[in-house]
Amino acid sequence: MTSAGRLLEAADLIVVKVGGSLLVPMGEPDVVFADGVVRTVCHWIEQGKKVVVVSSGAIMLGREEFAARTVSVDSKAMAFKQALAGIGQIQLMRLYSRLFSQCGISVGQVLLSAGDFSHRPTYINARNTLLMLLELGVVPIVNENDTVGV
Repeated sequence: MTSAGRLLEAADLIVVKVGGSLLVPMGEPDVVFADGVVRTVCHWIEQGKKVVVVSSGAIMLGREEFAARTVSVDSKAMAFKQALAGIGQIQLMRLYSRLFSQCGISVGQVLLSAGDFSHRPTYINARNTLLMLLELGVVPIVNENDTVGV
């Protein structure tokens, strides 16, 4: 067994990072890739592991929603990208919810920004929410809160 395999076997908590360029490589979600990630996570949960998924891709998914529309705003403007994140975050959670439901597992959305880690009460609330989701058998899907982040 590889050292990575031994680490996974010994771990109680696994954090999986899914990059947006892997999840949404050509503007549309790669459902086969996402399904593979979800099936792996489901397998670990069946083995008694707790798993947190950190996933990007909201802005790319929001952009896909607007691909066929003509908009008269500056597509490089921060407010436009933040709006795309708000639209795409729903798509991202819908994808994960649908795939995890095939394993009988629920997901919970956790959106964080850098300030959440420097303000202790907010950090404690985020930590407690993540721990409670895991205790409930729910997979937290964590993403940066791109609607307010710059």
